[in-house]
This record gives sequence, C-alpha cells and structure tokens, in this order.
Amino acid sequence: MDFSLYDFDPAIYDEMFVAEGEPREHCRAVVEALRELPDDDLNTVQERVTRSFSQEGITFTVYGDEEAEERIIPIDCVPRLLALAEWRELEAGLVQRIRTLSAGPSSGRSSRCPCCWPRSTSAGARRGERWAGRACCAPTMPSRLTAASTGSR
Repeated sequence: MDFSLYDFDPAIYDEMFVAEGEPREHCRAVVEALRELPDDDLNTVQERVTRSFSQEGITFTVYGDEEAEERIIPIDCVPRLLALAEWRELEAGLVQRIRTLSAGPSSGRSSRCPCCWPRSTSAGARRGERWAGRACCAPTMPSRLTAASTGSR
C-alpha cells in the first residue's frame, strides 16, 4: 500500500499518523505490513469483509425518503489501533457503564436490564410499569461478562 498520496492535514486528528506521514508509535508495525502489501491484496480482503457483512445480514436501515433503504454497516479491513493509554481510558469508561447497568437504577432495584427498570418520571412508575414495548433481557445477559467486567466473580 502506497501512503505517498495520502493527504495529511495537521488540523485533523489522524488515528494512524502524526504530521508529515510519520506513523504513530503504536501503529508502526501495521503501517510497515501495509506498505509491503500489494493494493490488489488489500482490495481483495476488503471485498471479502464487505461481502461477509452482507451475507450475515450485518446491516442498518436508513429511513427518510419514500422507502427505507438497507445498507451494510461500513467496515474497514484495516484495524483501528489504540495506544495503551487510550485503551485504559476507554476500558475504565466501559467498566463504569457495566457496573452502572449491573447495579440497576438508584431506586435500589437489582435488575441488570434498563428496560426492566421502573419508569422514574411518569405516573407509570407509581403503578410499577416497566419500559413499554421491551422484553426483559436480564436472563439473557451473560453473567460471566458482568462478573468479569466488574470484578465480582
């Protein structure tokens, strides 16, 4: 892959490169591997990934005009790499969110599923109604994920 024509704009954050085309430290090995990869090979891999998403039905629907249009979720065969410090910040936020969802609302209920939490701002809450139109997913939530993420095994 030839990066010589890549347009570097110092005003825009680039995940893989710093200014002037220098790869970020955590991306160096991937950039070197991509430089050695023929463009046709990379295109073939991208086509396989896109075809796989299409065959598996990994799509979303765009509503608006007269018809709803189904599209494949955009995917890039080149992975997005995170520096360790970036990952640790992201991980902390994910763990916090999982703990919050696992604990349930501040009402003291222990449901792990937000759709099972009582309505907190309506007359429905006083009647004990749940979020409308959703089936409870608490029984299907992987307890191993919740336990591993929160450290409560």
